[in-house]
Amino acid sequence: MGIFGLLTLDVQARSGTVRTLDGIVHEGNVILSPIGGLLVTLADGRTALVPVANIANAKFDSPANGFTNATYRYIVFRNGSVLPARIERATAEGLTLESFGKKLTVSILDVAGILNQPGNPNQIPAFANGRLGALLRTGDFIDGEFSGGDNSRVSISTILFGPRRLDWDKDCKAVILRALPENASRYYVRLANGITLASKAAPGIGAGDGLVVLDSILGESRVQFNEILEIRTPPR
Repeated sequence: MGIFGLLTLDVQARSGTVRTLDGIVHEGNVILSPIGGLLVTLADGRTALVPVANIANAKFDSPANGFTNATYRYIVFRNGSVLPARIERATAEGLTLESFGKKLTVSILDVAGILNQPGNPNQIPAFANGRLGALLRTGDFIDGEFSGGDNSRVSISTILFGPRRLDWDKDCKAVILRALPENASRYYVRLANGITLASKAAPGIGAGDGLVVLDSILGESRVQFNEILEIRTPPR
């Protein structure tokens, strides 16, 4: 079972825009259909059913109560998943985390990087080109290898300057441990609580009408439709 467990789905219609793989755009009120896919009611009353496997991008209005937790960092996994979490301990072997009240330990081999604040790792060039080190708040970059830290500081081992210890809040914007291709996974589901789930298989409709996402690192999760901000597939 994944980080979420099983959650009850709220099928209340939401305002959204759904773009299919062949470029057709549907805009209107959207629900998660029990027969599979997104059912869009258009302004003229017509409906369009878009299977999840045919979604290029679907965006929905944000919930009234957005996620805020200034103490969380954002762990970026090698499959493109993002998990908001407090870093209790980090070493060159793994991370010990607290996320939404749950404790977990992840191998450093599964981690592509860490963001100080919410954001899209694909918009940071170092993730795309595999430049390892720390992106500073000033825009400068320190080349080096991640060697540990916690929720307050991060340690980088550099060739030119030796060990560097950086303050997350004052100094560091992101740490890159390995390259992250935009198409590391086929499907991405971004949630209002800051989590992004990544899957090679199309998310499905569960027995309880939940959207089920099989994340190769975080495991299987059934998420509430009213918490989904975006479903997307990167260009092949």
